[in-house]
Amino acid sequence: MELAKPQIKEVSKPIPIVKVSDLSLPDTDKYGWLSRYINLLLVLNITLFVSSGLVTKRGYWFCLLASSIIILINGLVLNPWSNPKSRKLYQVVFWLTVLVTYLTVASVIYWIQHDSK
Repeated sequence: MELAKPQIKEVSKPIPIVKVSDLSLPDTDKYGWLSRYINLLLVLNITLFVSSGLVTKRGYWFCLLASSIIILINGLVLNPWSNPKSRKLYQVVFWLTVLVTYLTVASVIYWIQHDSK
């Protein structure tokens, strides 16, 4: 007497193994939040300080310095010869953004203290 061989059904397709590196965002997407924040700071500097007359009446230059650094940051990110995946470029852009944030907050504090009339 022979034993019957068990019938094994074949699974249609095996589940693929996904690597963690496949789930991460590309390196160029790390500038997304930074560019939106930089543009927000530029609009904030122009609307609060340049249009209010703080620059022309009192000669306050922090907001103009912050705006020029923002233009420099946009030039660094958008120029064709830089590598957006470079860690050094991202660190330079990040620390320049921290400097712009400091200058903008200092401008807001100065504006509240001196131009609240």
